Amino acid sequence: MKKILVLIVLFCAGVCRQSLAKNDVRERIASNGNYVGLQKETYVDPEEPDAKWFHENTLLVRNNEAILDEVPVVVNHGKKGYSPSDGGFFTYRARFTKRDGQIFVALRLCQSDYLVFPVDKHDQYTEIKSYPVRLTSDGIEFNGVKYAPAKVNKLALKRLLRLLSSESLEKPGTNP
Repeated sequence: MKKILVLIVLFCAGVCRQSLAKNDVRERIASNGNYVGLQKETYVDPEEPDAKWFHENTLLVRNNEAILDEVPVVVNHGKKGYSPSDGGFFTYRARFTKRDGQIFVALRLCQSDYLVFPVDKHDQYTEIKSYPVRLTSDGIEFNGVKYAPAKVNKLALKRLLRLLSSESLEKPGTNP
């Protein structure tokens, strides 16, 4: 009798685990992973007018939660360089959701460097912006940027994962 009871419990546990795994797959909106995309900027350096400016965006997605890290880069004479301050550094906390069959990503600025905000404007760190998302066979696209799966160096990955676990989409002390 005990063996039959143990078998029933094990069978039920297996069925429940399989059912939960199927639900997890159904609920996942954006595939977990690390993605990189280039966001073209309009900046023109008077000393290097042929140089092209971008933000190299790293998108880290885990269970529909994400971090978007934007780093300024310049391409000049076919060589990519990282700018220590030109263009500003932006880091956003993000979340993917689905409404009426459409996928959206909500972004809130959580860190920045080398940026100046107007004095009379609202707090940039509480504003949540939402963009429609297009999932493609080779990545994610929103706000005019195509993100493709990519490797992220271990140090950057560790920093982004720590930020993902410590920052919420809604800034503490604000109403979502």
